[in-house]
Amino acid sequence: MYLPVPLEGDPNWPTGSYASLPGWYMGGGSGIAYNFGNGDGSAAGTFNSFGQPGSLDRALGMRPNSGTSSPFVGLLLRNNTGHTLTSFTVSFRGEQWVAGSDDATYRGKMSFSYAVAQNDAPAGLASSEFLYVPALTFDPPNKSGTGLPIDGNSNFVNLSDMVTGVNWVAGEYLWLSWATGMVWDGVQHRVAIDDLSFAAVPEPATLSLLALGGLLALRRRR
Repeated sequence: MYLPVPLEGDPNWPTGSYASLPGWYMGGGSGIAYNFGNGDGSAAGTFNSFGQPGSLDRALGMRPNSGTSSPFVGLLLRNNTGHTLTSFTVSFRGEQWVAGSDDATYRGKMSFSYAVAQNDAPAGLASSEFLYVPALTFDPPNKSGTGLPIDGNSNFVNLSDMVTGVNWVAGEYLWLSWATGMVWDGVQHRVAIDDLSFAAVPEPATLSLLALGGLLALRRRR
């Protein structure tokens, strides 16, 4: 099941008509639930808008679960440049909002992968054609917790990498996907994406990407 990511506080999600973050989808895990909180009990869903109470500074997060597939969030971009793009750079801040524990069977990392697709069907997020980018894996920095919330604005890692060898033809789509693993034991970490930026080449061609509404970044509000 794949659903658009709702805007904060939308009462009609997940059914009916609701406003959503353009271009963003989520799915996987044992079921889709989306909550708002700082990592405490109010943010118990598979997917979360993490942030301090009352703050407009939010991060798009998720947690591993014991379902049959890993939860993921994905962003869809379209190449409207009129050129074939052969590389892109992704930068984001991986934040940790709950400190879990690490052991031999559970690591709690958030991986990044991408895929080029000819259409914008959300089912593309489940494609076996996704390519993993190890340099953009977020490894939560706090591994000695007991499942209590921590401040993701203080527990984070900045990640950036240029991906080369891409064949992103004009008019085609690019899926960016972040996923966490499945929990077999241990206390769950909860992780999030913030401060996302994206750029593609060639230069000096003007890049005009349509993210099904134009969301190209999750910007922090100061």
